Amino acid sequence: MIIGIRSSMQIWLDTIDEDVIADGVKTGVLYGVTTNPSILSNADNVLETLTRILDIQSGPVAVQVTSTDPKDIVEEGMRIFELSPRMIVKVPINRNGLVAIAQLRREDVPVMGTGILFPTQVLLASNLGVSYIAPYFSHMGDIGDAGVTLKTMVEMLRVTQSSTQILAASLKQLDHIILCASQGVAAVTIKPDLYYKLIADHPVVEGFYQKFLFDWMHTHGKLSIKDVLGQVNCNYR
Repeated sequence: MIIGIRSSMQIWLDTIDEDVIADGVKTGVLYGVTTNPSILSNADNVLETLTRILDIQSGPVAVQVTSTDPKDIVEEGMRIFELSPRMIVKVPINRNGLVAIAQLRREDVPVMGTGILFPTQVLLASNLGVSYIAPYFSHMGDIGDAGVTLKTMVEMLRVTQSSTQILAASLKQLDHIILCASQGVAAVTIKPDLYYKLIADHPVVEGFYQKFLFDWMHTHGKLSIKDVLGQVNCNYR
């Protein structure tokens, strides 16, 4: 998979909830979908679920291997990628994972390195040419300053001119999303509850909107801007 040059931070959804995914498409927020073995354990039929997710949205879908032996990881990764060229294989960045990733990349299978807590993992994964690395933001906070560690990871990839992109996971608050965006993180993946908080209407903003509408209706009643403009000559420059 060729990952295009980004113009803004990608927002992925970490779920198999088809209603949430469909809403992400409708709002134009969704870039892709991530899953993990825990999430997919809630699917009655994993193949059918992944097929529907591919149909619902046009972005990438990340699925994690469940084996630990390098040979089995490679076989699983190849099978996942066979589902669609939009599939990305998630592989933990540990010793066995590195061995498997090296082989998967030789086969041009796109990989997302997962279970990232330390900059050393970023170095190893990016050297193997993974498409994404997924640092666990809240878990990094359990062992140190997550913001500082994330900034170090971003800077490492920038200095080495790596094509690997960071997809921050395990975000708990809207402030975490803003922090990621402000540090130049390429993508975040968020749970449904955080997604709905992200797109929720703020009462202050809604107050402005209602004031605008009140003033408009005071003058024009139920007429819309379209009604008052009528047939517009579109030759104006």
